[in-house]
Amino acid sequence: MSEGVYENSDGFEDDEPDAMKNTDIDGQLYANVKDFKPSPRDGVVASVFPFTDGVIGHHDSTERDQLQTSYNNLTKERDQLQTSYNNLTKERDQLQNRIMFYEKPCLAGWWKFGTSCYYLSSTMNTAGGGQKECRTMGGELVVITSREEQIFINGFKKNVGIDAFKKDGTWQWVDNTSFATTYWMEGEPNNLNNKVACVEISQTATDPLKS
Repeated sequence: MSEGVYENSDGFEDDEPDAMKNTDIDGQLYANVKDFKPSPRDGVVASVFPFTDGVIGHHDSTERDQLQTSYNNLTKERDQLQTSYNNLTKERDQLQNRIMFYEKPCLAGWWKFGTSCYYLSSTMNTAGGGQKECRTMGGELVVITSREEQIFINGFKKNVGIDAFKKDGTWQWVDNTSFATTYWMEGEPNNLNNKVACVEISQTATDPLKS
């Protein structure tokens, strides 16, 4: 904070040019107080009081804006960290559920593969009858969704029906999804006159991915 010096024009001797050394800063006139020598003349009146420079207010405003910007950035980073934390928590829970399913044993007579248990029926049945039997045991007819699952089911070493069906000329699984990947044997499907109504995995094939 600067100090302004106000003086009576008659309070200085004409023969003392160095009594005050003036400096012009930003259009403001300031006196060098340490070189000021009061005149012995009567009637000298000098007043010294604080002078508030308007630049200080500008500095305060700039600092406030910088603090507000820093606060906004920290708030944004906090929200991003919270989102990352929530995502990681969700992934952790999903992983724990998958591990639990992998570790969960199957009932007697069922075969474990991935997170599912498979039951191989020993009776012949229609598609509708087989589905009813599966649901009675808490299951559903198989829907093959990967090469690994195809190889696993082929590993039963039996001709097994998978109860796929045709709808509007398109082969579908029992959940009404179309065949995305097929493992037909050479020459299949041999739906002569469009009358083929069932599909099975055959052990006559040498390649489980073409069975």
